[in-house]
Amino acid sequence: MILAQIDCLRVQYDESLCLLRYQWCGGSPLHSFAQAMNYLAELVQSRQIKRVLVDMNGLPDLSMKEQIWVGVNWFPRVAAQSVQQVAVVVPAAATYNQMVVESLLGLGHHIARFDVQFFADPSSALDWLTNSPIHMLALMAEWQSAS
Repeated sequence: MILAQIDCLRVQYDESLCLLRYQWCGGSPLHSFAQAMNYLAELVQSRQIKRVLVDMNGLPDLSMKEQIWVGVNWFPRVAAQSVQQVAVVVPAAATYNQMVVESLLGLGHHIARFDVQFFADPSSALDWLTNSPIHMLALMAEWQSAS
């Protein structure tokens, strides 16, 4: 199901897999970044999410302010939850944000109990998270039909 609580995020949730997929769609200004990330943290907590797909397509480079906020406030809150797998989709133009994610993971390795993999496209990431071509295709179709 596609959830639409915040304008700057596109969010997909699959109850049977406890899967949450999200992508930034708020454009370049990150004025709603903390609000959006808090919304995601609440979803992870309330729905006991086990699998997460972070699609970095469309996400502007994170400033030092956002990086510190994520590392201090958001990451510990999410890492302490039931998450087991995180798939990060990194487009070729997002190497800066990939380095940000890798540094946050390095700094928080003592609290992160989940497996993280990086992917070039969402279908590969969903294939890894679902381990089911049928489920992966259904999620991709739902995502496409909502755009």
